Amino acid sequence: MNLFDLLRSDGSIVVNKALAHEIGLNEAIIYSELVSMQEYWRKQGKLKQDSYANDTWFYCTVENLEKNTTLKQKTQQRAIKRLETLGLIKVKMLGVPAKRHFYITDKIYELILQKTRYNQGGQFDHSSMDKMTAQGWTKNPTNNTKDNTNLLKNNKYNDRQRKEILRYNWIENE
Repeated sequence: MNLFDLLRSDGSIVVNKALAHEIGLNEAIIYSELVSMQEYWRKQGKLKQDSYANDTWFYCTVENLEKNTTLKQKTQQRAIKRLETLGLIKVKMLGVPAKRHFYITDKIYELILQKTRYNQGGQFDHSSMDKMTAQGWTKNPTNNTKDNTNLLKNNKYNDRQRKEILRYNWIENE
């Protein structure tokens, strides 16, 4: 058995590196473990249905999360609070006695699509720039903050387009 097989054989925590860079390592570890637990409870048929929002919730104790991640209670609390702030999860107490329940939102797709611009080979993903070029946008040869500010004040652009203008200094051909 080689070292890689030995390390991966049992109890591995899978953490997306791009996600860890974006939201923090502890947050990525907690998020990955919660996603894993959600899948476990789904396979067991024990996700709790929220009657109001049609969300599916699962419980996870502080002790269980510590056992699975080695992260202590205060570190968990900070990471969970950040994940809530980012909109990646929801947390509430349910049941008698009350247990901490989690809901995994769909916000991760938006976060990954917006923030991860690199493909599997580590090359820059030009697809969003290609789409903008096809829509009549071109790369501005200068980085003129005044021009960009005036461009952004124009209300015809949505938030995504404003972010792309700021990030890549795009201008629209008219």
